Amino acid sequence: TEMTVEQAVKFANLDFIVEKAPNRHYMPSLSGQGIDIITSDTSFFTYRTDTNKVLGDRLGSSYCVIQNEQAFSVVDSLVNEGGLILESAGSLYDGCTVFMCLRMKEPIKVAGYDTVMQYIVIASGHDGNTSLLAFFTNTRVVCNNTLQVALKGAVQKHSIRHTAKAMNRLDEAIKIMGLATKNTKAVAEAYDRMARREMLRHE
Repeated sequence: TEMTVEQAVKFANLDFIVEKAPNRHYMPSLSGQGIDIITSDTSFFTYRTDTNKVLGDRLGSSYCVIQNEQAFSVVDSLVNEGGLILESAGSLYDGCTVFMCLRMKEPIKVAGYDTVMQYIVIASGHDGNTSLLAFFTNTRVVCNNTLQVALKGAVQKHSIRHTAKAMNRLDEAIKIMGLATKNTKAVAEAYDRMARREMLRHE
């Protein structure tokens, strides 16, 4: 049975909420007595409401929290309309980064017979260092190591800043599927060229 997005969110413990709050600065009072608390209007931090874990602490006023449910809403379109299969989901560093990995049903054919699986990864960060990402890889992402390998090897990557206009499910789904077609064709051609190259033995 193929996993649904709702099941993946619950199974991977991704159903937590992230909030953004202003940083506060504690300074000795100019009167010489006590502490003055200054609330910043330009510096913010994010935290999980279920654990109070601080995820990012150097965020600007334009940074917009993208909840996990929002970030992965595009996955519904990819599964239901694009025919992709949800393979894995998880969070890293107590929720600083979250991801879902989807497998394309049709593998790449190399030289007409060898097959290479193709994946689309949706990842997002709550620490201010990771944008909302959609990229193509031949690596099945299940942990931080495989995520870094996949990111390093990604030829085509769509990056969305964490702003109020970040999410548009239909438009992003169309963009992702369009890139998937181009990427699959390019990777298949590259593998075919390698397969046709004669291997020489050096004595």
